[in-house]
Amino acid sequence: MKEIIKNKGVKQKWLAQQIGVSEVTISNWVKGIHEPNEEHLTKMADILNIELSILKNEIK
Repeated sequence: MKEIIKNKGVKQKWLAQQIGVSEVTISNWVKGIHEPNEEHLTKMADILNIELSILKNEIK
Protein backbone atom coordinates (compact mmCIF):
# COMPACT_ATOMS: atom_id res chain seq x y z
CA MET A 1 0.00 0.00 0.00
CA LYS A 2 2.89 2.33 0.71
CA GLU A 3 4.09 2.09 -2.90
CA ILE A 4 0.62 2.84 -4.28
CA ILE A 5 0.32 5.96 -2.14
CA LYS A 6 3.84 7.04 -3.09
CA ASN A 7 3.28 6.40 -6.80
CA LYS A 8 0.06 8.42 -6.73
CA GLY A 9 1.98 11.31 -5.18
CA VAL A 10 -0.35 11.81 -2.25
CA LYS A 11 0.47 12.37 1.40
CA GLN A 12 -0.91 10.14 4.12
CA LYS A 13 -2.40 13.16 5.87
CA TRP A 14 -4.33 14.20 2.76
CA LEU A 15 -5.53 10.65 2.14
CA ALA A 16 -6.68 10.37 5.75
CA GLN A 17 -8.72 13.56 5.39
CA GLN A 18 -10.33 12.31 2.18
CA ILE A 19 -11.29 8.96 3.70
CA GLY A 20 -12.34 10.40 7.05
CA VAL A 21 -9.82 8.66 9.27
CA SER A 22 -6.80 9.84 11.24
CA GLU A 23 -3.31 10.08 9.83
CA VAL A 24 -2.26 7.49 12.44
CA THR A 25 -4.84 5.08 11.00
CA ILE A 26 -3.38 5.44 7.51
CA SER A 27 0.11 4.95 8.94
CA ASN A 28 -1.03 1.77 10.71
CA TRP A 29 -2.51 0.44 7.47
CA VAL A 30 0.70 1.19 5.59
CA LYS A 31 2.79 -0.52 8.28
CA GLY A 32 0.48 -3.54 8.32
CA ILE A 33 -0.45 -3.05 11.96
CA HIS A 34 -4.15 -2.90 11.04
CA GLU A 35 -6.13 -3.48 7.86
CA PRO A 36 -8.76 -1.13 6.46
CA ASN A 37 -12.33 -2.38 6.35
CA GLU A 38 -14.23 -2.82 3.08
CA GLU A 39 -15.76 0.66 3.22
CA HIS A 40 -12.38 2.33 3.70
CA LEU A 41 -10.81 0.18 0.98
CA THR A 42 -13.53 1.21 -1.46
CA LYS A 43 -13.11 4.91 -0.62
CA MET A 44 -9.34 4.64 -0.96
CA ALA A 45 -9.59 2.90 -4.33
CA ASP A 46 -11.94 5.63 -5.60
CA ILE A 47 -9.75 8.44 -4.28
CA LEU A 48 -6.54 6.93 -5.68
CA ASN A 49 -8.29 5.94 -8.91
CA ILE A 50 -7.19 2.32 -8.80
CA GLU A 51 -9.00 -1.00 -8.98
CA LEU A 52 -10.22 -2.26 -5.62
CA SER A 53 -8.73 -5.69 -6.36
CA ILE A 54 -5.25 -4.17 -6.80
CA LEU A 55 -5.53 -2.40 -3.47
CA LYS A 56 -6.73 -5.56 -1.74
CA ASN A 57 -3.78 -7.52 -3.15
CA GLU A 58 -1.37 -4.95 -1.74
CA ILE A 59 -2.78 -5.38 1.74
CA LYS A 60 -2.46 -9.18 1.84
